[in-house]
This record gives sequence, structure tokens and C-alpha cells, in this order.
Amino acid sequence: MQRVLTELTPECELTTQMYISGLEKEEIAEIKCRASSTINNQLQKAFQVLNVKNGRQLCRRFYERISGIEFTLSLIHISEPT
Repeated sequence: MQRVLTELTPECELTTQMYISGLEKEEIAEIKCRASSTINNQLQKAFQVLNVKNGRQLCRRFYERISGIEFTLSLIHISEPT
């Protein structure tokens, strides 16, 4: 697997990528033969280091890194010409 989140340890990054891919924390723990608390700690560390607050932001940060494009959302209403 390609390193994308290089400020994380390789083990923490792998856990993060598994989580981003849609696996539940318990599934990750089972696959990696780790305690659920270890997985929770790794994800909390990733959130802290990457300065994100939830899984959606974590996913966005990951895909921004891969694509090199920053994703933004504007809620400005665009009216249709009359």
C-alpha cells in the first residue's frame, strides 16, 4: 500500500486507510489481530495529527493527498437567470 499520510506511523496509517476504505473498527481489529482499543487509539492519533474531527474529514484529507486537489464546499445559492 502506498504511503499517503506520512506524518503517521506506518501502522497507524494502515489502520487509517482500512478505516477510510469502509471497514468497521472491530473488523480492522480482527484482521490485524489487535485489540479494539488499539485500533481506537490509532484512529484518535490520526485524527489529532491530521487535525480532523470525524471520519468524513479524515476521508477527505486522504483523498486530497492522493489527488493533490483540495476539496471545498460552497453553499452560496446560485440563482437561475430570469
